[in-house]
Amino acid sequence: MASLSVSSVMDPLPIIGMDAFGKCLKFLDLKDLPNVALVCRAWNKALKSSNNNITIWKNLFQKYGIPLVINPDGTPRDYRADFQILYPMTISRKLIEEYFGKMVGEVPAITKDFFDLLQEKDPFDEKEPKSTIAKNYVVLVLPVAITRISGDENTPLALDANENLIESSEHSSSSSSSSSSSSSVTSEPGKLELEVPFRVNNLVTLSKYPLKGKENGPVFEYVNPKVLEQCNACSTEIKVYLMRKCVVEESRNKAYSEQKELVNNEGWDVTPLRARMFYDIFKIRSSGDCSDNRKPWTYARTPDTFCNDDDDTVYQSAIGGFAPRVGAGVGGIFYDSESVGVVPGVPAEVLRP
Repeated sequence: MASLSVSSVMDPLPIIGMDAFGKCLKFLDLKDLPNVALVCRAWNKALKSSNNNITIWKNLFQKYGIPLVINPDGTPRDYRADFQILYPMTISRKLIEEYFGKMVGEVPAITKDFFDLLQEKDPFDEKEPKSTIAKNYVVLVLPVAITRISGDENTPLALDANENLIESSEHSSSSSSSSSSSSSVTSEPGKLELEVPFRVNNLVTLSKYPLKGKENGPVFEYVNPKVLEQCNACSTEIKVYLMRKCVVEESRNKAYSEQKELVNNEGWDVTPLRARMFYDIFKIRSSGDCSDNRKPWTYARTPDTFCNDDDDTVYQSAIGGFAPRVGAGVGGIFYDSESVGVVPGVPAEVLRP
C-alpha cells in the first residue's frame, strides 16, 4: 500500500473557510494551541487573526472558569494577555471541580480597574519592594455551593435538614433523600446528587473527601466546634476574592486592632476565615503544604469571631500551624505572638449578567 506523503495531505482551511475554522478553534484546550500553530504558516496566521484570537481566549476563560476582564466601554481586550496573568494565579472553577465538586452557577466577570490592580507592587513586601500583586497574591473564585454525588466510598456523605454535610455509613437513597431538600435522586440506584453550601463547616467535611489529592492529608489536626457553629455564614452570590498568599510579616506580634489598621491603611481588608480555609485546603490537597505552616509557625488571624460556652470572651478565629501528616488547626486566638499575623484581601469588582 502506498504511504501517505505530507504533500498529498489536503489542508482543510481553504475548503471549510475561515469562519468555520474559527468555530472549530472553540473546541481547543490550552495545551492544543502550540500544536495548531505548528501545523503550517496558514494555520498559525489563522490562529492569530483578530476574530479567532478573541474567540479562542474568551472560550478558554469560560472553559477554565476564570473571571473574564471587561472594559468599561465594552470594547474587546487582549484576552490572551489577560489569560496569561490570571491563569497561574486563579483558583478557578476547573480546579474547584477537580478537588471539591461541580460548582453551581457561573463565574462573574471582573472590571478593568480591578485587573489593573494586579500590576501594582505589593505594599506589604518589604524584602522585595518591586514584587507585584500578581506574583504574591491569588484570585479565588468562591462558590455559593457545589454538587457531589453521594453513595460511594469517595463521598460517604449526606445533608441534614440544615444543609450541613454529615458523614454517613449508609448510602441508600431512601435513607438520605429525606434529610434535605438539596438532595436529588440520580439515574444510578442508591446515589444522590447533593447541593452543598460552600461554608466553613462543609469545607471541613469536604476536606476529608477530596476528589483529588487524597495522598496529601490529613488537612486538619483539630477544628474548634464553636468556629463551625458561629463562623458559618455563606454568600448568596459567587464571589471573586483577591488574597495575599502569606501573612504580612509586619503584622506578626500585634493586637488584632493594630493588624487590621495596618492592612486598612493600604486599602485592604483582613481576609475572612472562609476564603482562607478554602485556599489552605486546596493548597494542602494539591501540593501537600500551605503557607500557614510551621516554617516558621504561622496562624492567619481572621475577622470572624466566636465565643465559648463557659465565658463571654470574644475570640478571633485563626487557621494555621500546618505540618504534613499532622494537619492544620482552626481555633481562637486570644494572645499576640510572632506566630500570629493577618492576610490582606479584597473582594473583586464583579460584573454580573
